[in-house]
Amino acid sequence: MFIMEIDAICYYRIENASLLLSSLARVSKALQSLVQNTMKRLLAHRSLTEILLDRKSIAQDAKVALDSVTCTWGIKVERTEMW
Repeated sequence: MFIMEIDAICYYRIENASLLLSSLARVSKALQSLVQNTMKRLLAHRSLTEILLDRKSIAQDAKVALDSVTCTWGIKVERTEMW
């Protein structure tokens, strides 16, 4: 068994500051946890080869999944990247 480390970054912008402030107290911590859990879920059943070959589509899937949650916080996910 081996442990794989993946770096991911999420670019976002705040679209509704009043909604954001009423929804979350610690924005960066909430986003970090959401990104980590989303990436774990998306990568859990893929081989290293699949991850390397499908990196762009996985990042797009992560963007869609993240944006579906963060839109209720007043945040728009612009893009995600992983390497």
